[in-house]
Parts: sequence; structure tokens; C-alpha cells
Amino acid sequence: MGRAIDQIEPAHYAYSSIASISETAWKYAEEYILPERRRVLGPALSLKDLEELCLVGNPDEWIATIEGYIKAGAKHIIAKIVPLDQESLKLYGEKVVPYFREER
Repeated sequence: MGRAIDQIEPAHYAYSSIASISETAWKYAEEYILPERRRVLGPALSLKDLEELCLVGNPDEWIATIEGYIKAGAKHIIAKIVPLDQESLKLYGEKVVPYFREER
């Protein structure tokens, strides 16, 4: 596109599900994310495939996954949280965001 590599800020965009219990986040992923991703990526997509494509789990799992994105060079993480409800936003805002705001 005519831009130098150093002019591009690496980012990661992911459909995401967060819950205090990982299994609950995966149930949300199965109900809300998997059908949408199958529509776009094909009907053979499995819940296991979402591990590579999406950000799913409890806050500690989110933090570990995001750390991996950062180590890979991402400067921005964009999470499309589904379902977007008060519990999800509270976990994200109180557990995940503060971790990355701290100076390390």
C-alpha cells in the first residue's frame, strides 16, 4: 500500500468472551461467537479453532493471552466482547485493564 513497515502499528482484533469462570466464557463463545465466525470462516470451524482466533476465558487467561500478543508485537488490542453485559465489562474494567496500566 506504499507505507513503510515502521509506519504501521501492529494490532490484534478478536471476538472475545470473558467470565469469572473460564467454562462460562467458553459457553458464551459457543453460543455467540462460534455461529458468527462460522458464517464468515466456514461451517467446519470448531470451538477448538476459536482458541487461535478469539480471546476467551477468565481475566487471568485474558491477561496471559494478551501478553502473548504483546510479545508478538501488538501495540493495540481490540476486543469485541460478547455478550456485552455488566459482568463482562466489570471483569474487563477491574481485572484486565488495570493490569496493563501498571508500569512493568
